[in-house]
Formats: sequence, structure tokens, C-alpha cells
Amino acid sequence: MASLSNLELQVLNLQGEMLWTRHVLQMMLPGDGTWQRPAKSCKHLMLSHPSKTDGPYYIDPNGGDADDCFKVVCNMTLGGWTILPGRYATQHTTLLTQHGRQSTSVVN
Repeated sequence: MASLSNLELQVLNLQGEMLWTRHVLQMMLPGDGTWQRPAKSCKHLMLSHPSKTDGPYYIDPNGGDADDCFKVVCNMTLGGWTILPGRYATQHTTLLTQHGRQSTSVVN
């Protein structure tokens, strides 16, 4: 097996550093509501991506690892409300704002 030259090793190291830098920079960008890049909240999503419309998005309220993100429905028409579906709601759907105020509406 042929060994790599010093230059080839430097190039591989540089490529690895570039990939890591790209990953770090992407983590600094506001989430876009996808599973790979969840938003912190629907309000954050609306403010950072004003073209987003009502619909399902992924959020990660603790802003940590995206592995614990979950799918919600964002109502951008009402100003970025978060609707928690399914297992997060009972017979009512709870709407949360970024500031923790709550309102409840009956699910039909």
C-alpha cells in the first residue's frame, strides 16, 4: 500500500478543517424548520425566514442537539404561534408564544 506524501496529508487535514468550519457556521445560522436545522420556535422561524408560511416545521426549543427536535404546526398568519399536535396535546391544542403566554383552542 502506497503511503501518502506530506502534501497529501496536509490537503486532507485542510479539507477536514474546512468541513468542520462549514458545520460550525451552519450551526450558527438560524434554523430553517427542517429536521436537519430545526428552529428554536415558530416565532424565531417567522422572524428569521419571513417567507415561511403556515404549516409543519421542526423546532428545538432548547437549541441544543437537533436529535431532540419535534414536529409542530406553525401559524405564521397569527404571528408565529406554535401548535403542539398529537402526543403534546390532550383534547385541546395548546398554542404557545415565544414569551410563554398560552391560549387554548378546542380541536374539532
